Amino acid sequence: MMKFGAALILTALLGYAAWLYNDIVPWWSFAIGSLLVGWAVPQRGTWSWISGFLAIAVLWLWLISKMDAANNGLLTTKMVKLIPVGDSPYVLIALCCLIGGIVSGFAALTGSFLRKKQPARVSQ
Repeated sequence: MMKFGAALILTALLGYAAWLYNDIVPWWSFAIGSLLVGWAVPQRGTWSWISGFLAIAVLWLWLISKMDAANNGLLTTKMVKLIPVGDSPYVLIALCCLIGGIVSGFAALTGSFLRKKQPARVSQ
C-alpha cells in the first residue's frame, strides 16, 4: 500500500510539472512521467496501472475544474456544442479525465513491464 501511495503522488507531481511546462512540452508528456514512475516503483502491473490512472484522472479533474471555474464554464459550454458528447459540460470533463487516466495507466503499466524485462546482472 505504501508503494501505491508513493506511485500515486509521484505520478501526480510529474503530471503537474508537465502541465506547468505545457508551453514547452506536448500534452502527452505526462505519460513519460507515468512511465518513469511505473518503472521506478516496483508494483504489480494491475496496481501500477491503477495508480497511474487515478493520479492523472484526479489531477486533470482538479485542473479542468479550476480552469472551468476561472472562466465561468464558458469554454466547456462552447466545446460541448462542437463535440457531440451530450449537452452537459460535465460529460466532456469526465471524458477528458478518462482519456488522460487511460493514457497514464498504460504508460505506468509499460514502465512496470519494462522493469520486469530488464536482464539480470551477471556477477563476475
